[in-house]
Amino acid sequence: MTPNPKPRLKRILLWILLTPLLLCLAGGLVSYLINRGLPTQSAQVEVLSPAAVAHVREAQQLKSGLGDEVWPGFGNAGIPLMIYNERYAFLCGIEQAPAGWERAEGQPCFRGTYSNPQAFTHEIGGRWFGSMTTQEYMGIRMRDEISEQLPGPLAAVFPYGLITHTLGTERYLGALVHESFHAFQAEMARARFDDAERAYPDGDAYWANDSSAREQWKRETQALYDALNAQDEAEMRRYAAEFLIIRAERRSQTLKDESLALYEKRYEWLEGMAKYVELNTLLAAAHTPNYAPDAALAKDKNFHDYSQIDALWKSELNQMRRQAGLEGDTRFYYTGMAQGELLDRLMPDWKSRLFAEGVWLEDLLAEVLR
Repeated sequence: MTPNPKPRLKRILLWILLTPLLLCLAGGLVSYLINRGLPTQSAQVEVLSPAAVAHVREAQQLKSGLGDEVWPGFGNAGIPLMIYNERYAFLCGIEQAPAGWERAEGQPCFRGTYSNPQAFTHEIGGRWFGSMTTQEYMGIRMRDEISEQLPGPLAAVFPYGLITHTLGTERYLGALVHESFHAFQAEMARARFDDAERAYPDGDAYWANDSSAREQWKRETQALYDALNAQDEAEMRRYAAEFLIIRAERRSQTLKDESLALYEKRYEWLEGMAKYVELNTLLAAAHTPNYAPDAALAKDKNFHDYSQIDALWKSELNQMRRQAGLEGDTRFYYTGMAQGELLDRLMPDWKSRLFAEGVWLEDLLAEVLR
């Protein structure tokens, strides 16, 4: 008698159907167990960890050694840093403690408390500090923020490690440089810095108009992308001019108030330039012969000796295009940065003019394209 193949076929089909489910359950269990072992607070809050101290030293070395190459005067400005965790802030790069701060035992920084610290810049004791969380606390905060947006069961098994792993040490060091440049903007061009911060109240009105402009924004950023990837100067100029034309058309059709166009210009001046300095400092570290990172970073498994920065640059250009379809001020970090890159190639002295009152990136670009 010939065996009936149907029971065997049913078992095979059942396994085909169940295997993805079983793999998902197993993956969820593994992720749940990993998440339970993730820290919920910094291992040390009273002092900066050795890793955090190394990050501070390397950020200061990046600025002092490469800063003037990226932006004239930035390296010699001696911009200090405020690094904070969930309890304390640490002022690094100054000789004397401001009132209310004390030397942290065995540390190169002064410790104190600061109300509502932000990743930006803060003025303390007459000095402007670049301000940033420790890398450790940044990962904890990011996990908390993601978890708050997820339903309970999914929050328990979400693979946070895959997200926080992308925050490599080079990116974190770039963030320290980024926030330091905001302090430089405040010190060197206080009136322009204060003016740029006036963009914030117009945010709601600006983004209410954004949905009607998304397609034009995509064309606009594509033109910037094409200009930065042009094969020669003539092609670069053509795409840069196209960017300005599309921008003017978009504004005339979707922005009914000049203050909303100013919203874009202010953010590109404030955040776009900090993004420009962040990325170009990392590129300089990657391509400067004999640049030697702080020796303690050799122990950091998430530090790759700046060997991945060229790939990061390409990734950031692609992110600029993706950002065009998303709401949020991060869009202007990229469009400002990209205009700075074009000006590097078309108007080498543009940085000497950008801190003057009423000078915007797009105006300089239009001038050099005439």
